[in-house]
Amino acid sequence: MNKSELIKSVAEQTSVTQEVAKKVLNAGFATIEKETMENGRVAIAEFGVFKKHESAARTGRNPQTGASMEIPARTTMKFKPSKT
Repeated sequence: MNKSELIKSVAEQTSVTQEVAKKVLNAGFATIEKETMENGRVAIAEFGVFKKHESAARTGRNPQTGASMEIPARTTMKFKPSKT
């Protein structure tokens, strides 16, 4: 299932238009992202946990040329589903 299919399914289940469902889902995703990046963790019961993950800067290799290159540090999100 992709995002447009999710929007369509939510719209059908809640009897709202797809535009309203899209706005609600986008707001939900934006809130999860913002809170995870600010506070480091968002837990949703019986769904899972979103955590902030920081990777350090490191030296890598360009696979085409073999030349060394610096890979900058970055912050991403990771998701761990609940056991249920």
